[in-house]
Amino acid sequence: MIMYDKMLQLQYPLNIENLYTSECISYRSNFNDRMHRYLEDRLSYNKEPILEEIIEEQNLTVPFSNVLDQLESPIEINAVAAEKEQKVFLLMQLKNHNGMGKTGIILQMLGIDVPYEKIPNSISNLENAYKVMLSSKHEDTKLLCSDMIYCGLQNGKLAIAAPIGEYLIAQWDLARHIFRVKSPTHFGGKNRMHPIAREYLEVLGKNYFMDSILFGSFTCPYPLDYIFIINRKEMSYESDVIVKRISSNKKQLANILNKNPAYNKAQFWRINYEEHLYRSLNIIEKINTIPKIYTIDLIPAPVGDYPVKKAAGTILNILEKP
Repeated sequence: MIMYDKMLQLQYPLNIENLYTSECISYRSNFNDRMHRYLEDRLSYNKEPILEEIIEEQNLTVPFSNVLDQLESPIEINAVAAEKEQKVFLLMQLKNHNGMGKTGIILQMLGIDVPYEKIPNSISNLENAYKVMLSSKHEDTKLLCSDMIYCGLQNGKLAIAAPIGEYLIAQWDLARHIFRVKSPTHFGGKNRMHPIAREYLEVLGKNYFMDSILFGSFTCPYPLDYIFIINRKEMSYESDVIVKRISSNKKQLANILNKNPAYNKAQFWRINYEEHLYRSLNIIEKINTIPKIYTIDLIPAPVGDYPVKKAAGTILNILEKP
């Protein structure tokens, strides 16, 4: 196993090494170490090919070098990415709202039913829980990225590439999502950095995880077709989803790339913004084909579920159009 004292000197491909601050690299070193420990634990009882392929990779938070080399001016953004019937799309946000709904929406689009009500509320019970592998009901939709993705230019189009450890990152994101769903009732709203919450999340990630078959490839970039900007609006009497097609021009794309991930103040996302801005402007200058851009406004109601199911259906309808 790669030990933490070595992780502070994580190796980054040359074309992205300047994207991160020292604070960001230090935090990601710790995160990377936890992923390696999780990886070894999973392989001890389940020899999944997707895991055996990456066990020797040191830095799991970046794409394979030969994949990243295919992107000009690569930057990193905070987003969910998936592919449906060869149409690739991003779900992202430009404002700092926790629990925006991106994970809930993509789970619906993948056809994954998380058994929230059956997940034990206590850590002691969860440790003895049967390991649940969540499979997709929609085989034509593949998850490419659950939280962090790299994008750059490829043949005049915006293209994206997932980090090497995306399969593991997605398990953590699923655990975090379940915690957010259950925490108001079972954890009294405790932040996930609270020791009890952290322990719950660690155990949860080992017992509930997604089937590797629902993921796309991590060994190639994907040209991007759609960008969906998720906004959380003020509460209303009835939950609703409002979708709007906005102009797909260079000014709009520049606003999107420059605001994300700058809105996120977490240590994990403390990037070198000047470098990020320089690269994104180069993308804007040279891009020939801009993805279709939509805004998706989520309007919650005082009672009932957050409108993620309706949002997922709305996006699927857009993707199904010629």
